Amino acid sequence: MARRYEKIVVRKTNGLTIIFENPTTIYVQHKYGVSCYDRWFVKQRGFYTKNWKPFSESLKQNRVLEMGYINRLAEQYEISVSGSRTLPDLTDKPIKTIPEWGRDRNVH
Repeated sequence: MARRYEKIVVRKTNGLTIIFENPTTIYVQHKYGVSCYDRWFVKQRGFYTKNWKPFSESLKQNRVLEMGYINRLAEQYEISVSGSRTLPDLTDKPIKTIPEWGRDRNVH
């Protein structure tokens, strides 16, 4: 069973709202609706380290994100994609916000 996040991680960039709800589900809100990327039903050994972790880290750290790029990453890492009507309810839950520009880089 997957562990739970202490805080829900939220990143807003390029008109997208990305919510890392737990270690198995990522929601992306875009202008046409909400996409849900998950690994709930994957029982493959090593899937987290080979597929899910690189996918989620690239969504957390890359500077420029667009839906086409996110969907190509999901196809590359064999992540299932589905549509959702709404985002998860974030009221009364601790939230950690990631900066819009992704990870901190050494800027001179």
